[in-house]
Amino acid sequence: EAKETEVDDAAFENNFLYRTLCQSLLERALKLLSEMQRDELLSLKRAYAAEQRIALQHLCQLETDLVEKVVQQDLQEFEVQLASRLLSESERQITEEHQRQASRVNEDVAKQLEQYRRQVAEEDQATVRDRHKWVMSRIVFLQANGTVNPNDRALLSRLRAELHACDSKIDAFNALMAPARSATPDQGGDVSSRRPPSSGRKRRSSDELAAAEVPGTTHGLPEEPLPLGLAALGLRPNRAAMPFGRESPDFGVKAPPHPMDWAFNSPPPRHSLGTRLKADYLVPKTPYGMQDAPVSQVGDLGPAGSPPRPPMKMSPSTRTRTTRLPPVPLTAR
Repeated sequence: EAKETEVDDAAFENNFLYRTLCQSLLERALKLLSEMQRDELLSLKRAYAAEQRIALQHLCQLETDLVEKVVQQDLQEFEVQLASRLLSESERQITEEHQRQASRVNEDVAKQLEQYRRQVAEEDQATVRDRHKWVMSRIVFLQANGTVNPNDRALLSRLRAELHACDSKIDAFNALMAPARSATPDQGGDVSSRRPPSSGRKRRSSDELAAAEVPGTTHGLPEEPLPLGLAALGLRPNRAAMPFGRESPDFGVKAPPHPMDWAFNSPPPRHSLGTRLKADYLVPKTPYGMQDAPVSQVGDLGPAGSPPRPPMKMSPSTRTRTTRLPPVPLTAR
């Protein structure tokens, strides 16, 4: 029976649409035919009046009254024809505009009616929720003692029925408003969900950026002993600004010799920082001072991690010339 009802409804709807379409087509065709017949009739009447006017003007010059009458009739026919044509065009335009305005009015009325219907439904829902809270509190109050008075059983059953009715209305309202809520996008959602996917390139973390801004950080690398010249001059390397690996400017350049490997008579080389290392760094500190140490101790020292060298054999003239070194201040030039 349900299927038959659905089939009957579909057939009735299709029949109604077909009749509406045929009616609109018939009205348009009849309107065009009526306009054509009117124009044809008016053109015939005007042609007949013009023919009479021309004949009387050629043959009846003495009957001026008849000629004037025919001329006025011809002018009236032309006026009627022109007025009817312009009026028909104006009526057609007015009819089309009226139909457009009527459709716009119907759309506006439907929108405002839907808004008012939703407003009424929301007000009804708010009232139902308030009533639901009151009924729930009343039921809890009646059942607080654990025993229900026989006189209150009828009231309790009525309150439970009303509570069930309120729940049914709330569920029906939620089911009705669910499609509308899902159709409208949520404007207050998480912004990260609408963020476009990032590329494979990763951004630096805040800790790395903070470490790059601090000049004394080593980026997690262990501290290494300072070079001899930097330690003596009281300098500390800025590892945040020092490149490593192939990015270093010293990559591929032969490292300078160790200070203990310098020739004794050669001048000390210049450091990359622009300071000149002094020769007194070669002499170890002793209780007698930097310049008073015996020359033989300098020859006994070797590079770091190497066995001590044998004492150097020098001629008396060389020993006399190199017994004392000139005093040099321990400052950078």
